[in-house]
Amino acid sequence: MTSSMPRLVYLVILTSLVVVLACSREAPTPVPTTAAGPTSTPTATQRLAETPTVVPTLDRPTPVPSPSATPTTVPSGNGGSMGGQGAVDYYAFNPDANLGDLLDTLSPSEQSCIGAEYNASELAELRERPLFDEQDTEGRQAALFECLEPENLSGIFYSVLVGNLLKEVGELTAEQRFCLRQRVDEVDVLPIAMIHVDPSPEAEREFTSLGFGVVSCLPELVTGGQGGSPEPPGGVRDESVVWSFTTGGRVLTAPVVVDGVVYAGSDDGSLYALNADSGKLLWSFATGDEIHSIPAVVDGSIYVGSNDNHLYALDAFTGDELWRYDTGDWVQRAPAVGGGMVYFPARGAVDRTVHAVDAATGELVWAAEHPYPIDHDVAPAFHLGRVYAQGAEYGAFYALDARSGSVAWQAEVEGYVESVPTALDGVVYLTVINQAYAFDEATGELLWSVNTEEFPARDYPALVVDGIYYLAPSDYIYALDAATGEEIWSYDEAYEISSALVVADGVLYGASELAEYLFALDARTGEVRWTLPTEDFRSHFLKVVDGVLYAQLDEGYLVAVDALDGSNLFWEVETGGFSDVLHYAVTDRVVYSAGPDGGVYAHAAPLP
Repeated sequence: MTSSMPRLVYLVILTSLVVVLACSREAPTPVPTTAAGPTSTPTATQRLAETPTVVPTLDRPTPVPSPSATPTTVPSGNGGSMGGQGAVDYYAFNPDANLGDLLDTLSPSEQSCIGAEYNASELAELRERPLFDEQDTEGRQAALFECLEPENLSGIFYSVLVGNLLKEVGELTAEQRFCLRQRVDEVDVLPIAMIHVDPSPEAEREFTSLGFGVVSCLPELVTGGQGGSPEPPGGVRDESVVWSFTTGGRVLTAPVVVDGVVYAGSDDGSLYALNADSGKLLWSFATGDEIHSIPAVVDGSIYVGSNDNHLYALDAFTGDELWRYDTGDWVQRAPAVGGGMVYFPARGAVDRTVHAVDAATGELVWAAEHPYPIDHDVAPAFHLGRVYAQGAEYGAFYALDARSGSVAWQAEVEGYVESVPTALDGVVYLTVINQAYAFDEATGELLWSVNTEEFPARDYPALVVDGIYYLAPSDYIYALDAATGEEIWSYDEAYEISSALVVADGVLYGASELAEYLFALDARTGEVRWTLPTEDFRSHFLKVVDGVLYAQLDEGYLVAVDALDGSNLFWEVETGGFSDVLHYAVTDRVVYSAGPDGGVYAHAAPLP
């Protein structure tokens, strides 16, 4: 079984099926679960100093009503009756019953189907078997499920699931029962019921989804029966949370959201695909080690690397593996995809080099000749038939032909290249420590360079917007004419920039590590628009979306600030611990974040 969940949940689900799994099957490693629905919680502790604490009303989904009491007959989520005769007391169904008790509740058509499957002698023997017969190694008992109507199968499974849970956790509230009913309705029970006979990928996905669903309704199964209110991962208890999902390990990179699906890799070795609206698990794919690579989703395929030394291509809709490539080394950054190829560093005969494989087949097309940095934080970039690659040696930067891997041109720079270049309007812009470079994209000819001689310096990606190159190596910010490299303005009160700059709507946003503030400058003149103290917290990974400035704080918080004047802190959420890489994305007025606590969250974006 590829799923991994707490052993208690694993056993409860299995014994809730009329299915036999070998007693010697090893229990998987614990993985907590999706948490369905919005969480009503106190406001998070403020971390920004001297700012208003106004938090606007957020649009949140209306909670699904819970049944007021334990009913005798529960309506089916599909609109049908729960029993073959429509009046079976499924809450009272005895999980210790034998098969004969079950068969007596079925409709004539279901009983006729079963009669055609078994002869009289077999049926008589089956009737005396326990409902959970662990000796049914032939899978004969499991064949009963194929004769049941889907609504009946779902209802019977739900009632038996409840019966087994009552043994483990005692009383169940009406809300918990209703939540379990929903989780059962969300899966196809038949493949799970037949998993011992036919352990198909579909059955494994449905089994995993159901296990996660059970724990979302009863988190005490994970916390050792402590009970109490469900606690979102990382202690996130704020008004913005729409849903949360918990993986079995740290999530150290930002989720990727494409076509209504959230993709996130975890240290438990799995890539998860979640419904962006509900957080429901659509599928998961297990690799052999931790996943620190941000997935690249292109044309219905996902390309993601793992620390098991493989790059994987998966079907974005189903999670099925299309191919895998043995890189000989960790793959911890998103591969570059373009022109029908996937580009990434991999071990060559002697050194680590850039490799290109066919995006459809995973077949190697070429491997570059020059060595590539061993640092897993660097990755090649693709643009218009060129692959731009750092050199392992000091002062080397390469432009490769994307089809052949041959060197189109090579540039000499003063330092090790660790930043991502920006290709724009026929020019390649590159930051190397404290210097800015501009190269002709076709020939590699140096157009201009600027040495700021600022230290300590950071290799933030080249930021070019509206004809201005913004360079921020240390205490100063320089605005350079992108065509000539001439200085337009500079800002000298940054006190060590702690984040790559961003520009939106004519405003430049940044964060200072020593000055301990967020700031906004006029992008054309450098005039200060506003500053916002952050106490002693370092801010990084800035984004501006729909008038909101987002920033990570190094103590494990994500904040949303009014980008217009910095006056309003809309909200602040805890994301489970410090992360030195980007761990959030903003799409369609929803903020998707992840953290070292293993959680993936959806937050309602503030309304400025």
